Amino acid sequence: MNRNFINLEKTIKQKQKQKQQTQKKKQQFRKQPQKKKLNKQQPQKLCQFHKKSITCNIENMNMNQYMFGTKKINYAFVFVCHSEELINSCFQKFPDSNILYVGNQKLNMNIENKNIIIAKNLEHNIEHYPFLLSFTAWYAIIKNNLYSDKDYLCILEYDVFFNSVFPYRLNHYIETYQPDCISFIRNIDGFHFKTDICINNIDIFCNTKYPEKRTWYPTTNHCMKRKVLSDFVDWYYPKCIDELLVLDSSKISWYHERLFNVFLYEYVSKHIYMRGLEHKQLNSHKKMNDLRKNNKKK
Repeated sequence: MNRNFINLEKTIKQKQKQKQQTQKKKQQFRKQPQKKKLNKQQPQKLCQFHKKSITCNIENMNMNQYMFGTKKINYAFVFVCHSEELINSCFQKFPDSNILYVGNQKLNMNIENKNIIIAKNLEHNIEHYPFLLSFTAWYAIIKNNLYSDKDYLCILEYDVFFNSVFPYRLNHYIETYQPDCISFIRNIDGFHFKTDICINNIDIFCNTKYPEKRTWYPTTNHCMKRKVLSDFVDWYYPKCIDELLVLDSSKISWYHERLFNVFLYEYVSKHIYMRGLEHKQLNSHKKMNDLRKNNKKK
């Protein structure tokens, strides 16, 4: 038999064998992810702003770790608290939380923590106004130039919760859509928009009549550009607040979120909705009503 023919036959067999081995490796590689099992001992990171729902180990979670993406988005999470208990709760979940403390209740804890800012101690504050709630935090941020190096501010109340995917998704939304404002809770068809307020008072501050059946965002938990926050603070205070104190002072707390929706509707072009956050509203309205009743008795 011709030696050249034998060598050729060997070469063909070697190539066929190499091809079979390559295909086998590819099949094993494809199957590998399906066979991979999750480590059951690894705790699920669930960041919940609710005492009774802390179900996992989140001591090492750092808010700064979430600023990932093809482009680093310059934003900050700011949590609005009104008691020492709530500050401790936030720090348990996020050791590096930015806390803005509102109200006149005295703090007994160490306030040297650079991440805690007390609104009433700032040069510009409106803590003397009753029942403005989170708006006093909004005002303090802008008028005292807090977090001035941030392009976006995600201002949240103490009783919200979200899972560990939320900050990544938020980063993606900001990077992809570059919105003026992102809201996290919504009611379709204007559901409950007129609850607790006088709708005629809303129209006073509108250029055109606000459509009551329009989808709205019943919350003060938003992520917005610093400029949007600044423009709203100047629009809402002092004109709107001073008029509302005359028109409906006992319910002024509920006008903030409604009139912010009016402001978004009339002045903000890129406003989007993102799922993933829930606001527990832990008796905040009930406590407020109790305070009002006590003040009336006095």
